[in-house]
Amino acid sequence: MKKILLILTVSVLAVSFSFGQTTYKGKVSGEKGKDVIGLAMVKAFDSKGNIVEKVQTGGDGKFEITVPAGVTNIEVSKLGYKTVTITVGKKKKLKVKMMKE
Repeated sequence: MKKILLILTVSVLAVSFSFGQTTYKGKVSGEKGKDVIGLAMVKAFDSKGNIVEKVQTGGDGKFEITVPAGVTNIEVSKLGYKTVTITVGKKKKLKVKMMKE
């Protein structure tokens, strides 16, 4: 009986933790669609401007970020490039084009 109760509790916690989260996948490219060499920082912000999650792109410019409900913006930055801010919505696949400073 204790095992069943433990399993149910863990299952409920796992479901409640993932509820309201959204995963965005994307690719960062530079001018003229060329790959951006090196890593870029991807940050997610809530409606108050607080950072709630941050990840780095892979060497190929791809990223995946899972954010809680209430996230309104995702920002991509890299040294030597202008920061790009994306207002998120229903679109889950993002293409980010960065311009050199």
